[in-house]
Amino acid sequence: DNFPWRWINSRRDPLVKSTESFALAPESWKKWVREGKEAVPNLRRNVITRNVVTEAMQRPIKGTEDHEILSAVYSYFSGQNHKFEVLAEWVTQQIFNDQGLRYSPGWVTKGSGDGGFDFVGSLDLDPQGILKSGRQVILGQAKCEKLGSPTNGLHIARLVARLQRGWVGVYVTTSYFSIPVQKEVLTDRYPVLLVDGARLAAVIRKYLTNQGIELEAWLNYLASTYEKRIRFQDPETVLDVS
Repeated sequence: DNFPWRWINSRRDPLVKSTESFALAPESWKKWVREGKEAVPNLRRNVITRNVVTEAMQRPIKGTEDHEILSAVYSYFSGQNHKFEVLAEWVTQQIFNDQGLRYSPGWVTKGSGDGGFDFVGSLDLDPQGILKSGRQVILGQAKCEKLGSPTNGLHIARLVARLQRGWVGVYVTTSYFSIPVQKEVLTDRYPVLLVDGARLAAVIRKYLTNQGIELEAWLNYLASTYEKRIRFQDPETVLDVS
């Protein structure tokens, strides 16, 4: 990000030849001079690219406790992927609450015919206020997927399509988000929180350590709550104040 001011100064100096000044120019300028306007699209600064992360950053390192946890979670819910919804919502609640935001669980949807989302909750940005205008609907998508394969961008698109004005989406996966998918979300400014496998495992590990409980026993408990959490309602009703 350094700017070559020597190049600018040389261009202003009548005693410096243009060829000498050109030698001090940045590579992007030299490429533009050589190739013309066709080179411009590839020379523009892309701020979005700086906000994407690699696959390695979204997957726990093999041999670590987080990798063991994530592998165990994937194995546990394989064959009963629909029950992964309760874990995904729980992780969502932990993420928001750890940052001082109050997330209130709503319900989970049936495994088939969920309509593009798997769980519903609400986020209160002003829990102490008497006016409830700060409450927002949270629509969540939960995907228990192979750890080494990126999640499908079409699922994110389905979730985004269900969001209404002011709603926020949460997409929780055991895998990771490819760079093209991240760029699409950032470029189009989708209001979606992306939770990859590494973060999922880290949240679970922190909770297990603090509570002093075993992973399998805890997963058994969460899975046992699935049936009674199923509900069929308009997501907007999650904002109803009792």
